[in-house]
Amino acid sequence: MAVPSTRLPIPVVNPLPVSVGIHLSDELRSYVHEEAIRNTGSYKINVGAAQDLMFDNLATGLFSAHRFVATSTDHAADLDAILVPTINELQFSIPKQTKSDFFEVWLKYNFQLFAPDGTTIAEWPMQAYGRANSRNYGFLEDTDNGGLQEASRVALRDAMALFAFKFQRVPEVQQWLNTHNYPRPTAAPESVTSPPPSQQEAN
Repeated sequence: MAVPSTRLPIPVVNPLPVSVGIHLSDELRSYVHEEAIRNTGSYKINVGAAQDLMFDNLATGLFSAHRFVATSTDHAADLDAILVPTINELQFSIPKQTKSDFFEVWLKYNFQLFAPDGTTIAEWPMQAYGRANSRNYGFLEDTDNGGLQEASRVALRDAMALFAFKFQRVPEVQQWLNTHNYPRPTAAPESVTSPPPSQQEAN
């Protein structure tokens, strides 16, 4: 899924005074979800291709400095911590299943934050959600693939917004930030909302 940079924008926040390495595994960068739905067809959602752009833009807005690293235990003196994201699960639904107008995608991430010496600072899960309206696609368009791609892009944007808001509110992360003299966060931005429950939770 090739996503233009303008569609996964850099968050507009006050950068945290830390330098963070980001380790994206080969598994994350190549993450593709394939699923067959009875009487409907087979679907493929490639979110791995967007991870470099997503985390580069996210870190550009959130941290004072960042760079990608080859391992989760990079001992470089210029780094305060190393972030390792993984995708635990992707779920989706199409209008034919839900009898609605919407394609929906749920992404379940897990994040680990390590000190440069390899000790764990924090670990936490996060679920992002995206949807696209089938009515936005013309009769001659590939509605299913286009709708799922758009819902996936919205889920990635949601993941960026949620991460930017929740990162410094993870208790262990807040304790770590205190060592860098960063103040405790205040109220939530109005643009961040909780995603609906996943398919499994809703059933």
